Amino acid sequence: MTTKWSFDQQFIKDVIDKGYVLLEDPKLTKSKKKNIRIDINKFQNFLRGDYEITPSDQRLPHNVEQLKRVMLKKMQEQYKTLGEDLILWTMDLCYNEIFTSPRKSRKTRLSIDDQADLTLENYANNAPGYRKTAEQILSPTIIRQVQEVPDLEDTSYCYYDEITELPFLIVNPKQAPWALNHETQHAVEELKKLEANRYFHELGPILLELLFNDTLYKNQGFLNKGDYSDRIEDSEETIRRLYRYFDIMLTFAQTNFQVPTDVFLDEFSNICYASSEEGIVDFIREEVEPSEIVDEMAYLYSYLRAIELREQIHDKKQDCIQLLEPHLTSKRFVFKPTEESFATYRRFTQEMKSKTKKL
Repeated sequence: MTTKWSFDQQFIKDVIDKGYVLLEDPKLTKSKKKNIRIDINKFQNFLRGDYEITPSDQRLPHNVEQLKRVMLKKMQEQYKTLGEDLILWTMDLCYNEIFTSPRKSRKTRLSIDDQADLTLENYANNAPGYRKTAEQILSPTIIRQVQEVPDLEDTSYCYYDEITELPFLIVNPKQAPWALNHETQHAVEELKKLEANRYFHELGPILLELLFNDTLYKNQGFLNKGDYSDRIEDSEETIRRLYRYFDIMLTFAQTNFQVPTDVFLDEFSNICYASSEEGIVDFIREEVEPSEIVDEMAYLYSYLRAIELREQIHDKKQDCIQLLEPHLTSKRFVFKPTEESFATYRRFTQEMKSKTKKL
């Protein structure tokens, strides 16, 4: 059944045809051709009703020496980007236990129509400079860029293709009341060419997600625990995982990441249940993939900074976009926590608890 929250099938077919035409251009670079082929395959999946995230084909090598070289290079890059002070501060978060929340929390259920209405209200109240772009993305009258998928197995996501150069939103409204707003902000940033450093890639969407919950609270007078607890739970788990990972990173940094193979394996054996070389290699390949680790860092640091920005927006009446955009236009990752940071996060978690509906 076709609705305003589903892609136009003829439009998708036209995009695929346009992709094949673009591939005939002899001036097209190899990388551009590769990306267009990926886009064609993605839109063909859309036609078949398959909206799940396409798994990455990037895998770490099985050979232990090659694996060690890749991992040490990536860890050294991460160490240089973050800096030891931030690494130690992040590890200290583990001891403070700020982000703790009970599992299986009830969520506010909103239809995608209601999410769209509150999303636009959120932009009007908190980021009016983005509202027009958000309206265009959510409007079904020009190009339908939102596909509602209530049974989506993966998380909701925003897909940007190189054929149309437009963002397309795949949204499961049952994921969270703010799911549509989160992905809409990704789309807004794509259209406005706001490209954040990878470690702050989620900052804008998470900030608008937090502000959406404020809008939701204003409208219904309460929050359900699940409206905010998923992010808290994810942060709690990420902090624990990063503590172990950073502990190894700091050990390797002592020798400038020049590490014998036996030491490399021994360090990782301390955080997994395997003792054999094969078991440790499998653990690293499955659990410590560098791009996934960076993604976890990105969600954590984006969430922490978003909490700080939200407080400045509310308490100091500072402009949301003026606070946010410097982070979305800088190629450098700069995260400088202060002595007040932990207190800010505690105030936030306590505020959420105080706004939670008592069952």
